[in-house]
Amino acid sequence: MNRGRRNEILILVIVLMALFLVFSVSFRHGHHWGDDFSQYIVQARAVVDGSVQDTYEESKYRYDYSENKLIGPVLYPWGYPLLLSAVYALRGFDILAMKAFTSLFFLLSLAVVFFLFRGRITFTRNLLIVVLLGINPAFFEARDDVLSDFPFLFFSLLSLLLMQRTVVDRKTLAGPLGDSVLIGACMFLSFSTRMAGVVLLPTLLLVQLVESVRSYRLSRTLPFRFTAFLAPYAVFFVLASALEIWLPSSSSYADQLGDFGWGSVTRNLMLYAKLPVDFFTTSMGPWLTVAGKLLFLISIPALCLGAVRTAGGSCLFILFPALYMALLIAWPGVQGLRFMFPVMPFFLLFLFQGMDGAASRLSLMPGQRLGVLSPAAAYGAVALLIFGATSLGQAFRAVQHPGYVLDGPYTRDSASLFGFIAHNTRKDDVVIFSKPRAMWLFAGRRSVRLSRLEDIMVSEARFIACRRDDPVDKALHNKIWIAKKVYVNDSFSLYARMSARPEPMKTGSDPPVRKVSGTKGGQGAKKKGPGKRRTVTIEIRL
Repeated sequence: MNRGRRNEILILVIVLMALFLVFSVSFRHGHHWGDDFSQYIVQARAVVDGSVQDTYEESKYRYDYSENKLIGPVLYPWGYPLLLSAVYALRGFDILAMKAFTSLFFLLSLAVVFFLFRGRITFTRNLLIVVLLGINPAFFEARDDVLSDFPFLFFSLLSLLLMQRTVVDRKTLAGPLGDSVLIGACMFLSFSTRMAGVVLLPTLLLVQLVESVRSYRLSRTLPFRFTAFLAPYAVFFVLASALEIWLPSSSSYADQLGDFGWGSVTRNLMLYAKLPVDFFTTSMGPWLTVAGKLLFLISIPALCLGAVRTAGGSCLFILFPALYMALLIAWPGVQGLRFMFPVMPFFLLFLFQGMDGAASRLSLMPGQRLGVLSPAAAYGAVALLIFGATSLGQAFRAVQHPGYVLDGPYTRDSASLFGFIAHNTRKDDVVIFSKPRAMWLFAGRRSVRLSRLEDIMVSEARFIACRRDDPVDKALHNKIWIAKKVYVNDSFSLYARMSARPEPMKTGSDPPVRKVSGTKGGQGAKKKGPGKRRTVTIEIRL
């Protein structure tokens, strides 16, 4: 390795270390309300304590008895929970440690992006893409999420890097067969982290076919041996089958396809066409939002031109984003910009390639100055200022307010609700709640999501937890023949059903709700006597 390349890698390492430092000091306490993270942690805990089958049964109950299937699958793919189980085994339920661990995959993804684009664009452009991704507010905001986005991004990009090096560039890393095994293993890791990783299979196949045709036209020879050609797929399916045998899987993803139709495709097409705007505007103030939208509008023609230019150099950079976006558009459910994270590096690549191409067509070389900066450099400088002002501002506020807790299950009101339920209900009670996976993780109670009163009345749940003044709370208010309010704080209400479908309690069993004196957390409860049901007649306000 020559000195120039060593210096480039050194600069990359310095950038990644700086980003890691900013991430480390700016993690916020708690977690957002979206309860996908709860399922991942529950599955990781199940791996550590050996309760995989119990977790499957609890998750199956939540899935079967909730009002719709878009609540999430019975189980998520096991790749990320298996990774997370190492943190759980060492640190227990430490949400900050899980955030730090997950964010490491983002920093590794940035390194992979650098090597993936190396040699296709200049070092300055390449480093600019890495920095823009690293300080982009949408990616920066995701540092506080314990989700599979970053591990999936890493394994997907690593798979593409191996394809680029071994299939397109025809370099050998571990021998022809060894390279094929590596590609197959990385594709499996991506798929085991998120099922959308399945698009890597057709991506690899099409790249192999394109390179085979190109090689045959030039030299009348094929670039791959038959075994090396098929080995990645064999490794992928062997590993996927082994995981299927080892851990229970969920076929519930197929249930969501029942909502597939041209209406959902059209809706998703329009949605994903607009979502890149969020890449430029997430978490920004009014003026920066306007500037971000202008940046997006400017990027559209350059993006189209850059995609055409890139297609002539490497079909891989076109095939993967196209196939991945086709899958997202066809899938009925939507999850916002975070599902587009794997294509955003290519978005920036196309953008800068297009701007350099436009500069060339205007008789300006990409590196030639137009006034002070080239068009791509000027655009990148403005984007850096906007992204940096937003993300570093977030980091500064996090440092200035170390006690801030994200609105979610870790706030005082949420913790009080979960604590009351955990201490004042039976272990086999079912609680209706809008975030059933969080209820299972934090209170240890089965939970389902139901929002219509007619569904609530016929359910087996004995308790209904809801936000103060939300539709469920308003529907149950003063309807004491259906349910009576037994707990309330500034954010939540908890109702006990007056009648429910489960068998009545046996004499001597713990009551579903204690009558309490109104002290914090339900302390000071007094029992009327063994074997009698009690009617709660007061509210508790914290």
